[in-house]
Amino acid sequence: MTNFVCVEGTDYGATEFTTGSGGKFVSYEEMYANTTLPMCWAGFFKPQWLEICEKYKLTFYNFDGAYFGNGKRKTVFRLTVDGFQNTNKIIDRPADRWEKLNLSIEKFSHGDDIVIVPPDRKICHTLNLGSEEEWIEQTTLEIKKYSDRNIRIRTRPGPRSERTTTNTFKDFIKNNTHCVIGYSSNALVEAAMCSIPTIPLGHSATKSLYEYQINDIENIKPADNDKKLAWLCHLSYCQFTREELLSGYAWKVINN
Repeated sequence: MTNFVCVEGTDYGATEFTTGSGGKFVSYEEMYANTTLPMCWAGFFKPQWLEICEKYKLTFYNFDGAYFGNGKRKTVFRLTVDGFQNTNKIIDRPADRWEKLNLSIEKFSHGDDIVIVPPDRKICHTLNLGSEEEWIEQTTLEIKKYSDRNIRIRTRPGPRSERTTTNTFKDFIKNNTHCVIGYSSNALVEAAMCSIPTIPLGHSATKSLYEYQINDIENIKPADNDKKLAWLCHLSYCQFTREELLSGYAWKVINN
């Protein structure tokens, strides 16, 4: 039995997941022609694959870098069913996987500025959101209907080595940030981990922690510590190492 199809050679953990979860490797041509089996992809993918899944009501498995736990190199990967990040309600999970990461969580003071994190060009293209610049302009205009706070724009620095060492998102928001508004960037997860509220406008895992819209912007406040911990434990069961993907453990988790 074939559980899903995936283009051979896909990275970000999708290859290990396919091998360990009853998937089948196919060519690009076969992927485009598929209309019956769930599909798996990672990182940059063809928008047509998403269209096929929507048209034929097929489940899809999407891979990208983990919500937390990665350093300069990506060794942990998030796995999302029918989305780009897990936006489902928080599932009550044990704390074992979260505690195993042994991450130090900073708590930033709630400040005054609004930070906008635009979706990258890949997401803009795939989901027909217009250009990055257009998205920033439209979002800024919407914010100004409800707030006159200072707005700062955080675009993604090019090299991963830069944004994980000398030009980090945490450094950008640690002083005087009221909230972070974005679409699907993992930066929203970083902000929420540091007790900065977020307004997720798209596929963001912070939707299960914050349900704010832009018109709530003046009444936004950080989530309490118990809810944040439950959210972190929940997300720790939505990301996996290559070994966990290859062993079939990830398949077991998402099907329970």
